Amino acid sequence: MGSSQDSGSQSGNTATVSALVVTYLRPAELESCIESLLAQTYPPAEVVVVDNAGGSDQETRDACERLKDRTRVTCLVNPENSLTVARNLGVAECDGEFVLLVDDDVTLAPDYIEQMLEAVRADSKIVGIQGHIAQGPRNRVRELLHTVFRLYHLEPNTCRVMRSISTTYAKNPVGSIKCAWISGSNQFYRREVLENVKWDEQMILYSDGEDLDHSARVDRDYPGGLRMVGTAAVHHHESAEGRLAEARFILMREAYGYYLSHKLFPNSGAARVVYAWSRVGISALTAARAVRIRSLSECRATAIAFRHVLKNRSSLRSGDLGPTNNQLVKEI
Repeated sequence: MGSSQDSGSQSGNTATVSALVVTYLRPAELESCIESLLAQTYPPAEVVVVDNAGGSDQETRDACERLKDRTRVTCLVNPENSLTVARNLGVAECDGEFVLLVDDDVTLAPDYIEQMLEAVRADSKIVGIQGHIAQGPRNRVRELLHTVFRLYHLEPNTCRVMRSISTTYAKNPVGSIKCAWISGSNQFYRREVLENVKWDEQMILYSDGEDLDHSARVDRDYPGGLRMVGTAAVHHHESAEGRLAEARFILMREAYGYYLSHKLFPNSGAARVVYAWSRVGISALTAARAVRIRSLSECRATAIAFRHVLKNRSSLRSGDLGPTNNQLVKEI
C-alpha cells in the first residue's frame, strides 16, 4: 500500500519507511501517536494500524475510520488478542524498506525517523535501532535492590538482556550506542530482519517479555546489529487504559519469564541460578511494598503465579504455553 516518501529528496535519502502501530482500547492515545508520526520531518510512506481488540471497541473503530481519511493510514483488525500476532500481521502488510513499530501510547520527537535513518546510513551493520525514553527520578534504594537482584535497572550506555529475564536500560546515552535489547515501545528495523525473525505467537494478550525475546533472537542472528540513538527522544506515556488486571499480569510475568529463561538460555545452570535469585528479589520487594501500602493483594497474586509455574514447569520448560494461556484467558 506504499506511497511516495515526500521528504526523501529534501534529506537526500530515498529510503521508504512503514510505521506500524498496534492498538488496544486506546483511541485517544492512538490518534496522538499517529499525529506524531505524520508530523515527522521525514514522514513514513505508510502507517499501518492493527486493532488488537478484534474491532470490538466502538471508539477505536471510530478513531480508525477518522484515520482512514488520512491517505497514508490503513487500519487492520486482529481477531486474536495477541500483541505478537498483531505485530507479525502488521509487518506482513508493510511495504517499506524499514519498519518503525511504536506503541499506541508513544509520541516521538519530530526528527525521530530522520535520526534513525542517519544512523543506519552511517553503519550498514545496523539492523535494528531505537530512540531514548527519558527516565524520571528513581529511588536510589530501589534501584540498588534491582541491581543486586538482577531486575530492571539503569546502566551507563548499554541495554542488555540479563539471565534473570529482565533488562538494563541506558542512562543518559551519548550518541549511538550498541544494545542487545530494543524496547517494544519504539523499534526501527530493516524489514527483512522482521521477515526473518518473527515475534513468538505463543505469547498472547500483552505478551510480557516479547521485546526481550525478539531482541535476543535478532542479536543472536545479527550479532552487534542493534543500537540506540540517545538524541532521538521518545515519550512513552504508559497509558493505564487497556492494561491487564494485576493478578493476570503477574501470572503472565512469572510464567512467561520462566518459559523465556529456558528458551533463551537452554541447558544453562548459571541462568537457572540467576533467574531463581531474581525471584527472591521480587518476593522481597513485593513483601516490602505490601507492608508500605497495607495490602496483601500483590503478595497473594505473586504466590499464585509461583504455584502455577511450579505446577506447570515441565510444559513451560518444553516450550508449551498452553496451560498458562488457558489460565490467562479465563474471565476475559
